[in-house]
Amino acid sequence: SLPAAVLPQVTEVVATGADDVTLTLTDGTSVLWGSAADAARKGQVLAAVLDQLAAGTLDPATQIDVSSPEEVVLR
Repeated sequence: SLPAAVLPQVTEVVATGADDVTLTLTDGTSVLWGSAADAARKGQVLAAVLDQLAAGTLDPATQIDVSSPEEVVLR
């Protein structure tokens, strides 16, 4: 599930299968969500990454991969 702070930033959700869910944010960033497993943790990690991107502590990214929330990848 997505944190309340993240939900308004989501403009599109595409699921090509149960394990292949992708979110699109208002700024065009793609979020590779993956499966529903660890959804709460993925939401927490995504919120933290978005906060860090907004603060400028991470380099800008056009894709955020939280499918494995312990090993987030920004591209």
